[in-house]
Amino acid sequence: MDCANWYTVVAESGKKGMAMYPAMGRKHITLFNESKLVFNNEPRQIFKSIDYLYVVEGSKVYQFDKFYNRKTLTAITLQLGTKIWYATLAVDTTVYTMITDGQDIFVITENGSSVSAAKVTDVNRPRAPAYVAAFGNRFVVSNSKTPNFFLTQIDLAGDPTNYFTINSAPLFARASGIINQMAVLHNQLYIFCNFTTDVWANIVTQVTVAGVTRTFPWKINSSYNFDYGISDPESLTIGFGRMVWLAQNADGLVSFVATNGQAPGDISSQAINVLLENSSDPNGTLSPFLLNEVSAFIYQYENTIFYRASAGEYLDTGELDITQTAYSIEYNFETEKWGRVIEANGERNRIEKHVYYNNQHLVTVQNDPVIYQMSGNIYSNELRNAAQENQNATDAFFRYPMRYELVTKQLFLPAYAEFVDDYVQIDFVFGNQSFYKSSAPFGNTVFLVSEESTPEVPIFIVTEDNQYIIEEGTNTPSLNDIFYNTLFKPHIELYYSDDGGVTFTTADLREFSALGEYEWCMRWYELGASRNRCYKLVCVSSAPIVILGAVRNTRRVSGGGN
Repeated sequence: MDCANWYTVVAESGKKGMAMYPAMGRKHITLFNESKLVFNNEPRQIFKSIDYLYVVEGSKVYQFDKFYNRKTLTAITLQLGTKIWYATLAVDTTVYTMITDGQDIFVITENGSSVSAAKVTDVNRPRAPAYVAAFGNRFVVSNSKTPNFFLTQIDLAGDPTNYFTINSAPLFARASGIINQMAVLHNQLYIFCNFTTDVWANIVTQVTVAGVTRTFPWKINSSYNFDYGISDPESLTIGFGRMVWLAQNADGLVSFVATNGQAPGDISSQAINVLLENSSDPNGTLSPFLLNEVSAFIYQYENTIFYRASAGEYLDTGELDITQTAYSIEYNFETEKWGRVIEANGERNRIEKHVYYNNQHLVTVQNDPVIYQMSGNIYSNELRNAAQENQNATDAFFRYPMRYELVTKQLFLPAYAEFVDDYVQIDFVFGNQSFYKSSAPFGNTVFLVSEESTPEVPIFIVTEDNQYIIEEGTNTPSLNDIFYNTLFKPHIELYYSDDGGVTFTTADLREFSALGEYEWCMRWYELGASRNRCYKLVCVSSAPIVILGAVRNTRRVSGGGN
């Protein structure tokens, strides 16, 4: 099935043994009633050391502690329009973070509450520093668009003038191809090239570079490397004992692969391979994962590990189901299934960068100047209201409802016989939240007042039991009056298609119950005859929608297709 903003989990107590749960939403971060991590532009990069969060905005680097107090590292000025790479190395009580921007190298030194930063001026440093990793108690930095990589001194001894000088010379080696990324997993260094990946161990050996043989602290595995390279360096993510990336080889294969240190395994489904390799229109426009930069990260929520990858610009045209130019897809390692992650209008989810810091999943959002918290108990997606300058105002952020979609596989009878679905029934929990179940008035509730009432001194009409009388039709669930009445109406809608999912016809639309009912068993009747059908369920809601199962009552009405 094609899922958007739902993922499946094992539910042993359910009838099917599985249930579908909502994807993670996002909201801005507040502390002591103040909005935090709000900037002037979308951050270029976010990363953490051990105790601190770092945010790159423009040419500046900001440091944040666990209370999100901001400090500007004035010693660092990064190049604009370049990629930012980083790595962290802990040495005794000191933590070093190395940052590269394609031209310069900077090192942040943390020693308790003392934090400093400096530019590396060593003449033996790589002149076009790109990818960086921490391995064997050293930093290793690649030289852009070359197979060369340079090592620092052990434990980053010395100072910024000689970090890369070892025995009066640079210490470097070459990979088997142009270096496109580097990473460390299980005490092995992986150097990703275009079509292969080299595996290095922390073992002293002899290497020959430019006809000169010298002792080198690491040894390449001459019999074990990966037959995959990397298609996009930003697709690589590491966590939970595994690496995942968008791989490619010399034969033209492009696919998502994962490894725990052994040979990489292909995790792409047939649908994902079609998405990656097929053109999306007759003019030959390739997949956004091949044409655009890929944003990817791995995370865990409620014992389930996910890998999310996004590519393409969010167009925000207001049209539904824009899937030709931008995608956001997510892999569930428990069920080994892929799903889509979308925004309210059906386009790709806008999350770009991710870091887990201060027990929160922190994410940036495309074209938005805020770092948000992402969580599985947040059932809406927030965006900054650019028209409101005060970031702490009540309307400083827009809350958009989640849009959930599910398209079934093709349904047919043996011998391709014609059938009629008398009804389709779906069981789910809908809106199981306090602001839907509460008997208290909602935000847009209107109370009846007497004719003698004034705005300054309202006189409310009450019942014999001294209960306020509410105007009919006003006590409805809402995020607030503006969003509920002008932005969306929470609803569930079922569509069906008899042409393989190319076009869909609506069966019926149902809105929220104003009374706060949240356990639903819904049926759609009179769905007509078909030989080949699929159903599409669309739910728009700011509260969780958990799918428990579905059933259809089908009867055969004619012979086979021949």
